[in-house]
This record gives sequence, structure tokens and C-alpha cells, in this order.
Amino acid sequence: MNEICIGNIVQVKESYLDEISGQDFRGWKGRVRLIYDPTPEDPEPTLLVEWTAETIRQMPDAFIQDSYESEAAWTIYYLPASRVTTLAEPHPEIEAEWQKEAVCERIFWPLLGREGRIITDVFKNISRSTNEFPLHYWHNFLQSHLVFPIKGIYDDPEEDGDEENPLKSGDRVRVTGLSGWGYPLGILCECESVKDSRSYVVPLQDIEGQSAAVSKNDRYLEAYRIWLVCRN
Repeated sequence: MNEICIGNIVQVKESYLDEISGQDFRGWKGRVRLIYDPTPEDPEPTLLVEWTAETIRQMPDAFIQDSYESEAAWTIYYLPASRVTTLAEPHPEIEAEWQKEAVCERIFWPLLGREGRIITDVFKNISRSTNEFPLHYWHNFLQSHLVFPIKGIYDDPEEDGDEENPLKSGDRVRVTGLSGWGYPLGILCECESVKDSRSYVVPLQDIEGQSAAVSKNDRYLEAYRIWLVCRN
């Protein structure tokens, strides 16, 4: 079998059915994001693959909706390494990001009420340059709409106790501003821990609002989190 590395474009080379929707992935293409070593339960490597723009354009709406309703991702998938072959084809990541946006704009945003309208406003009246990721426009939108400081609670149990980030889920913080964005991590924010006044830079989606009543800040932050969830 040809060697597979993170970042490779791979294609499903034979019939492979999704257990939830019954969708056949034969011919689907994706970028390898992670490679998991074999285990006693899975004696071959498993690939975390993010589908390319070409594949997303061909996806049946029913597959996307079935995945979302079952809380499964529709833009990524775990595949046995033996079921794919590597390709020497250019598939820009930014193209896939805009194709995700086109799908969500058609299927999800009209169903989401207030949050859907906020998401639509982020991309309204802009020239969707292929040189800029959608996150660029989200960063600009939130920079101009959020009012700082924001009282919040840190919430990322997977990173609890990390040496580089001693914050724990449930810690109260003050968000003092945004510090840029990175793909695929998302928008980053600057915050201070209430208990010791230490400063941190963390993903914005890891901050939950703490205001007594629902504020405009809370609505913007919730819309951003929903935007991320629907694109997974």
C-alpha cells in the first residue's frame, strides 16, 4: 500500500458505506488530517479525512441532513487506510471552506432563526475573495460588534490541566479582546483569569457568556459557535 502522510489527498477506491445514512463513499476525495496507529481492536491505521470542495459539491443533501440530525460530522470522516489511495491533485483548503459555507447557507442558516440571521449578516454585502477564509470575515464582524470586556466561563474539558494552558473548565475569565484567527483553530481571544489575573490566548468558542440576561454579546458568541458546529 502506498505511504499516506498528513496533508495527502486521498480517494476512496471502492464501495464503502456509511453506517448511519447508507451513503456510498466510493470516489469521494479528502485531505488527511490525522493518522491513528493500529490497535488490537483496529489492526490497521485509521485516517481522519476532511472532504474536499469537489466532494462536498457532490454530496446529497440527505447525507448532510442525516449526519447533522444524528450529531455526526458531515465534512470529516474516519476511514481505514486500506480503503483509500493517494492522489497528486491540488485541492485548496480555502475552496473547501467556501463550499461548506455554500452548503450551510442553503440548508442550515434559514432554519436557525436569530442566529441564522446573524451568520448571514457576517457575509452579507462582501466580495467573497478566494484569498480570504470565511474566518477572516467572522473576525472582522465580531471585532466590530462585540463590546469588551466580556465576562465568561472557560469551557474546554479536553484541555483541562494542559501545561501550556492551566485554565480549567468552569474557570471565570474576562475576555479583553480578539487576537486574530487561525485555520482550522478558529478565532482567538485574549482573556484574564478572574482567580489569579493571569493572561491567556484561547479559542473564542471555548468561552461561554456569563451575563445575567442574554446580551448582544451572548447572541454573537452563540451564533459563532453554531456556525462552527454546523460546518463539522
